[in-house]
Amino acid sequence: MIGWVTEGGILASYRRNGYLYSLLFREASMPAVRRRKNLFIDQRRIDRVKALLHTDTETETIDRALAMAEDFVAFEAEVDRGLSGLIGRGGFVDRFSEPSPR
Repeated sequence: MIGWVTEGGILASYRRNGYLYSLLFREASMPAVRRRKNLFIDQRRIDRVKALLHTDTETETIDRALAMAEDFVAFEAEVDRGLSGLIGRGGFVDRFSEPSPR
């Protein structure tokens, strides 16, 4: 099982029988905990992302980029859930599954 902590709770995904299942566990209150971090990151990358996101500070840039990554993971889980439903109904060919033995 793979899990991610998101603003809405904890998102967990796992595979069983070739299908991807995702669960969102919501907690009543998940207070934001801010801590000082010292990171070695390519300054050019921070500058590029800062310009793309139109942010004022490096902290805001990294915070927004991480939030976007969390949103992308949640979106990907929703798409996977939808595709799993389509596969179960038939008429949908999963091009990424392993070929069945002949």
